[in-house]
Parts: sequence; structure tokens; C-alpha cells
Amino acid sequence: MKRKTDTITSFITKFYKKSKSTISLNKNLLISGIVGFIVSLIVAYYSTRYSTDYFLNSALTVIIAFIFSKLVFAILFHLDNKKKYTKKVTGKLNI
Repeated sequence: MKRKTDTITSFITKFYKKSKSTISLNKNLLISGIVGFIVSLIVAYYSTRYSTDYFLNSALTVIIAFIFSKLVFAILFHLDNKKKYTKKVTGKLNI
């Protein structure tokens, strides 16, 4: 008789194989969002220590968080897809 955990494990395995690229993309978005949030916390902390202009502090925090989150996402996306679009023997792009 099949156990319930075997059924759940097989369902999760099938789901992962079917939507591996979507899960990878969402993983990259989640990691880059967390990094952007942490960097924005650090920038907000230091900008409030050295400046009293609230508009400047919030604008700087949002801009820096946006830049860092996009930068981290681009790096993670490139690392995940580098093997997919390069030829193994020559190392050239496979367009």
C-alpha cells in the first residue's frame, strides 16, 4: 500500500520538474527583493543619522534599493541561464 508521504513527494517532484524555470525565476526575484530591502534598511539608517531632510532620505533609500535589487536579479538570472545559452565545447553563445 502506498503511503501518503510517497504520494506527496511524487506530486512535488512532478510539479518541480514541470515548472522548474518558473520556480528558478521566482527564487531569483525573492532573493533580489530581500537583498534590496536589507540594503534599503542600511541606507535609511545611515541617511537619517547624517541628514534631517525626510524627502532626501526616502528618495535615496528607494533609489538605492531599486538599483541593488535589479543588479542582484540580473546577476542571479545570468548565473542561472549561462549554461543554457552557451555551447559546452567552445564557450560561445548559442543564440
